[in-house]
Amino acid sequence: MFAVGSHDGKIYVYETQGFSLLGVCKGHSAAITCIDFSSDGTYLRSVCNAYELLFFRIPDCVQDPNGASNTAGT
Repeated sequence: MFAVGSHDGKIYVYETQGFSLLGVCKGHSAAITCIDFSSDGTYLRSVCNAYELLFFRIPDCVQDPNGASNTAGT
């Protein structure tokens, strides 16, 4: 998988084989500046220009409000 952060505040997650769109992570209020996958690929964390740190479960792209706690060991 790979992820693309956009100025619209969304993160587009694609599959590398065939480059098909797996999902869109929504929740930021500003342009995305940083994206990072967990080592096992099950979480994505991101930061935007509004300094929001958000966590999303992959591949369903659902925001996890407890992501900081849930990813402490990854």
